[in-house]
Amino acid sequence: PESLVPVLTLPGLQHCQVDDRKGRRVIATANTITVHFSGPAISDEDLHWLRTVPGIEALAITDCPHVTSAGLAVISELGLQRLELAGDSLTDNGLRPLAKMPLKSLKLRCPRVTALGLRQFAQLPDLQVLQLEDLQIDAEKLRAVSTIQMKRLVLEGEVVRPEDLDLLRK
Repeated sequence: PESLVPVLTLPGLQHCQVDDRKGRRVIATANTITVHFSGPAISDEDLHWLRTVPGIEALAITDCPHVTSAGLAVISELGLQRLELAGDSLTDNGLRPLAKMPLKSLKLRCPRVTALGLRQFAQLPDLQVLQLEDLQIDAEKLRAVSTIQMKRLVLEGEVVRPEDLDLLRK
């Protein structure tokens, strides 16, 4: 895994994408580094590996059942601006380490996250965009989302009743 880092730091490199068989993708442009992890081969060890990649701004973790709250605690130290999490294995407790990150954008597609888990993100100091997908979005989750300071909210899923959206206006 460490062999990816020198490729990303070549002088004059404008765009580079490196994929491996394990499900790791690192994309580097002149301005940003984005990392995508997907699949069951990804574990907390891979999240520890991220410490060796300088300048990561965005991370996506998709369908990685072996990623735990311990691994997510590691990424909370990276100073990420954008984070995307998707998968059935992520729960309220697992997301706790992310509650104080300097995220500007957070996208969640985690059906086991409840209103309690969403309330944790009220502590995110710099959040501008929150996107929730594939959740059963009920009144409790809308109340939780209404406590989060952000500029833009994107809801994709089943909202129980249109009148529940009034909770966001209060």
